Amino acid sequence: MNIKPKILFVCPSFSSFIQNDLDMLRRFFDVKVVQYKGKRRLLKFVIETLKGVLWSDLTFSWFADVHALNKQNYYICNTLKSKQNQK
Repeated sequence: MNIKPKILFVCPSFSSFIQNDLDMLRRFFDVKVVQYKGKRRLLKFVIETLKGVLWSDLTFSWFADVHALNKQNYYICNTLKSKQNQK
């Protein structure tokens, strides 16, 4: 049984080029999508992102904007994955 690596795909929208990348990734990976939908839904976005980080092996963020939370994702991934590996 071949288990596909899990990717959290974070994006601001589903433009054609983002959708193309998502479709390609889905052929080879198990992909969960979290879409940034603006400041009004920021708390929901952060919660979904945290859940996705726990679930995934890798995070992929389209564009370096608010939705990417680049440094935050890096530190959250490292911290949570380290704690999971210690169990």
